Amino acid sequence: RARTLLRDLESSTKIKITKNDVERSDSDLGQMMRMMMPSESKHSNKNQHLTLSIAINYGGRKDILSASRKLAKFLATNDNNPYITQDDEETLFEQFLCTAGMPDVDLVIRTGGERRLSNFLLWNCAYAELYFTDVLWPDFDEEELDNAVQWYGKRSRRFGGRDQSLKQL
Repeated sequence: RARTLLRDLESSTKIKITKNDVERSDSDLGQMMRMMMPSESKHSNKNQHLTLSIAINYGGRKDILSASRKLAKFLATNDNNPYITQDDEETLFEQFLCTAGMPDVDLVIRTGGERRLSNFLLWNCAYAELYFTDVLWPDFDEEELDNAVQWYGKRSRRFGGRDQSLKQL
């Protein structure tokens, strides 16, 4: 199923797959994922419509802890490092996440009636819109995706700011 999804999306979208633990894994899951992942996709490099990220054996807390350790080691071993301003902190920290270079998530679709992130891309979902549906993943079809996208289109994206109508209060 995943291979078909990747093949179908390849010609019409930009696909970015973060291979974090898959490349380091000797498990059967890691081997299976390496076989499924396309090698360099010639078609997808020119398209800029969608970034599809598949996170296998990924944990948001684990990623943040690992990035924190890497950042601390970097700062301890880099004597010529200028004082880091608060504005630079996020940018520097993000470089040590396994999702470095990946755009922030705009929309999280959670199926099966669950109402939580479940340790999924905790840093990257800080300003994501969260769409919840009771539809189970195997039954999530094009119509359900259209519902999610329409809902997302009606959202007012503020990225941490206040709604303009609330400023009058």
